[in-house]
Amino acid sequence: MMPLNRTQIIGGVVALVAAVSLIVKKQNERRLEFSSDAAEAEQMMARHKTKIDGVTAPPKASSREVQRAIASAGEVAPAAPFAYYREVAVYAQLKSKVFLSDDEKAQKNEMFANRELIEGIGEFLRRPAGTQFEAQAQQSAALDFLLEALTSKEGNQAAEMALREIIVDDQIETDKLDIDSRKNLAGVKAEVLYQWTSLDPGRTSEIRGWLPGPVSEKIWRNVTDTQQRNLRESAMVGMDDL
Repeated sequence: MMPLNRTQIIGGVVALVAAVSLIVKKQNERRLEFSSDAAEAEQMMARHKTKIDGVTAPPKASSREVQRAIASAGEVAPAAPFAYYREVAVYAQLKSKVFLSDDEKAQKNEMFANRELIEGIGEFLRRPAGTQFEAQAQQSAALDFLLEALTSKEGNQAAEMALREIIVDDQIETDKLDIDSRKNLAGVKAEVLYQWTSLDPGRTSEIRGWLPGPVSEKIWRNVTDTQQRNLRESAMVGMDDL
């Protein structure tokens, strides 16, 4: 799989916001009110987020950050309850380890085999995380869980269904959600599209067929452009090594 280049991928959220505004204006004959000020855009892209041209994916969370977010919540679930937030924190902790014991490997496989857990995480990823870094970090860890479950024998089918639901979700195609929520969900969708088509290029056409509208199509074009650019850059590096 071609890794997502987190240091060289350019772009930000402003282009996606503009696209959303234009599409909603044409469809609903009304104008979205939002600011595309460069300073605000820079603030939105802070804290080492993944950038795929016009969208910004959730920040990659360390297990410590996820654990800190959970500790701050104590024994009380967040305002928008996520039933499996502790399981996601356990996964993030396991993922951070270089080597896993046999018991830890078995623990991960048991989590991947839990269809209810995978379905719950998929539902969680179709809800905006808000602007708090801790919530976005939890969202990122949950997405990592689904993507790894996709490659596992135990969770492949359930993870595929959960990820497909993220792709077909059409919330970003209208103005029913606020602009920050749509940016967040667009970033999740971009990450799913990038990683899944990198893992299984043979299903690229099938995955594209699930896109629900023009905003998702724009994200798709940005994702594929990024993949092609990464391939060209890798080829150039390979030539330099000869």
